Amino acid sequence: MITDTDIAVIGAGPAGCNAALIAAEYDFSVVMLDEQASPGGQVWREKSPAILHAPETPESVAGESIRNAISQSNVSHLAGVRVWHIERSIDAFIIHYENAGVSISLNCRCLVIATGAREYVQPIPGWTLPGVVGMAGATSIFKQDLIPIGSKMVVSGTGPLAFFVAAEQQRLGGKVAAVVTSNTFLDWMKALPAMLLAPRVTFSRSALDHCFVC
Repeated sequence: MITDTDIAVIGAGPAGCNAALIAAEYDFSVVMLDEQASPGGQVWREKSPAILHAPETPESVAGESIRNAISQSNVSHLAGVRVWHIERSIDAFIIHYENAGVSISLNCRCLVIATGAREYVQPIPGWTLPGVVGMAGATSIFKQDLIPIGSKMVVSGTGPLAFFVAAEQQRLGGKVAAVVTSNTFLDWMKALPAMLLAPRVTFSRSALDHCFVC
């Protein structure tokens, strides 16, 4: 069990992995902690072992590359753990993390926090009912398991992720009943020049089908 290290990195996404690899190149002892089973984070999430064949994407190629680099480096990767408390002593950080129900402490001289973005689901009536999934959660299922979210879904949200979720739902064999956004007609008109510069995205089937402006 590792109890002391030069550098601890919390998070094994693209930022955390690269920070750990660079630190290891300078002969620092590095421990990287993450709650997922393998490095990659949300962007470079590893496919489920149940999937025998999947088409390569830029994200899957980058993910395999970073996972290979981590496995061949001197970085100690602690998978399936969850950090629950961090203390600062005079000359070190004390990281308390949970592993299989057991609390363990790790001392480090330097701490890198690379936990990425946090999904925020707007609470509305019914948002905790079965079948309601956050868009970040949906993308995790799409990337890891290559399956749609049920047979038919309504996507509601703001920003480009709503259309990505709709596109992936259809690509994986599901149906999209509607894409509902809070953007007004004026908002779309302001965005039109940028949209025209990306015709492959703007005029895709998922972007055009069932798009409601509220």
